[in-house]
Amino acid sequence: LIERPDQTFTAKVVRTSRRLVQDLGREPTPEEIAEKLQMPVEKIKSVLKAAQEITNGVDLSDDTFAALKQHMDAETIVELIVAIAFYNGVVRLLSALRIDVEDDYKPYLNKFPLP
Repeated sequence: LIERPDQTFTAKVVRTSRRLVQDLGREPTPEEIAEKLQMPVEKIKSVLKAAQEITNGVDLSDDTFAALKQHMDAETIVELIVAIAFYNGVVRLLSALRIDVEDDYKPYLNKFPLP
């Protein structure tokens, strides 16, 4: 069975976060994202920490990887890490080629700059 990309865990978190930004007029807290998705807040916090660690460095700490394993199966962890790596790769490629990103994405890039 092949899942549609918009049904993956990562897509659900991203889509929900974006909707909350529109609804709230600010970045949602992990608690707000977790409540909307009806997921444990620790799961959302571990996802956000993983994204931050991979974006700011190259790897996950053992503690963050262990936290992901507490809340997700191996397939979902791989999906999450691939999505984060893909995002980082595309942003770096666009930057190196001097290609501007769409205005909608600039606040995210400013909030989570790449090293």
